[in-house]
Amino acid sequence: MDEPHTAFQSRNSALIVCLLGLAPAVAALFLSSRAPAGRSFEPATVSSFAFDQFYVNRGKVEAQAKIEFHFGFENRGDKPVRFVEIKPSCGCLQPRLIDERHKDITPQVIRPGTRGEIYVAVATATEAPGNHQYSVEVTYDDGTRRTETLRFKLDIPEQKVLVEPSQLLFYQLSGTADSRDIIVTDARGGDLKILSAELSQPLEGVELQINDRRKSKDGFWESAVSVNVAGDVPVNRQIAYVVLNTDDADFPVLRVPLMVEGWNQSTQPSQPAQLTAPALPSPR
Repeated sequence: MDEPHTAFQSRNSALIVCLLGLAPAVAALFLSSRAPAGRSFEPATVSSFAFDQFYVNRGKVEAQAKIEFHFGFENRGDKPVRFVEIKPSCGCLQPRLIDERHKDITPQVIRPGTRGEIYVAVATATEAPGNHQYSVEVTYDDGTRRTETLRFKLDIPEQKVLVEPSQLLFYQLSGTADSRDIIVTDARGGDLKILSAELSQPLEGVELQINDRRKSKDGFWESAVSVNVAGDVPVNRQIAYVVLNTDDADFPVLRVPLMVEGWNQSTQPSQPAQLTAPALPSPR
């Protein structure tokens, strides 16, 4: 091979190597000229308010009137934390905000360095047997509004005290009096008796009546408590519990949520909605 041709190949090889070396810089320059303007992202703030746990599985529980769940928390920051809302997934739950002495936290503000808990009770007598999953949505403000969901599940046994229905909703839209029964059945084969029936707080136009016990078709003792509601009741929604006191050591108190709402002719009647139960006394 002659020398001029060899020299030409050498120069071409050197040029190719040089261009390959410049390729990344050229590509970066080309892309940067077409890239959108950079945006700054502020890092998400981490709350200093912490729950001990977010999920509890109790498995199969024994027959008892109330199953309790406790979700502890702590304010580890240097600012007060204010609870905005504690929203249960159903009216059978009784969520409350309590301190380490099981006293209500009022107002619902957690000071720095203090602990407390979301206390939740499931009234098993108003729930069907089998696996159940529940949740409580907690919204709080630690300088930023935040929402956490606490979840829990349990397996309610078949043989227990049954209360039907699990809640009562009265929409008095026609102005006619109405009456419905709460049926309490001792499905354990026992002899539970209702000693008294009362409202957790007075409701205008509502009366309770304990009826005679009878045997169900399955041979269990059952008791009926009539909830009698007048046709003319206040327009404003009234909410309370029907509280049934019994002679049974395992089920001494049974509670059924009750809502009564009258009809305002100047507005459209309300649509049935999930009943949110009122606050109950502190757990023992």
